[in-house]
Amino acid sequence: MAIDKITTPAIADDAVTNAKVSYNNNQFRNIIINGDMSIAQRATSATGKTTGDYYVCDRWKEDMSSMGTWSFSQSTTVPSGQGFASSLKYDCTTADASPAAGDKLYFQLRFDGGNLQY
Repeated sequence: MAIDKITTPAIADDAVTNAKVSYNNNQFRNIIINGDMSIAQRATSATGKTTGDYYVCDRWKEDMSSMGTWSFSQSTTVPSGQGFASSLKYDCTTADASPAAGDKLYFQLRFDGGNLQY
């Protein structure tokens, strides 16, 4: 449990009691890890990709089928005023002129089972 606040300021260590400490059990915490795209341990960019895999930002997977050639990068182009320093950028270097119904391009986040347990 994280300490949310101490309700009596400047108290001695031995005087801290449950009544004086407010706990936040964080039951509704955000379960998206690396949603700010700040961690990219594999690489900060990948070029010439035509199939999906984990390329750049940790936990985020690019998935594609017959959608041309792409480059992915951890970018500093971000929405202003939202508190983010990084984003995941997709650049199409060779477009598929006529995508078929089953062709796809998307990114996904896969969760570990332990991260879903409250």
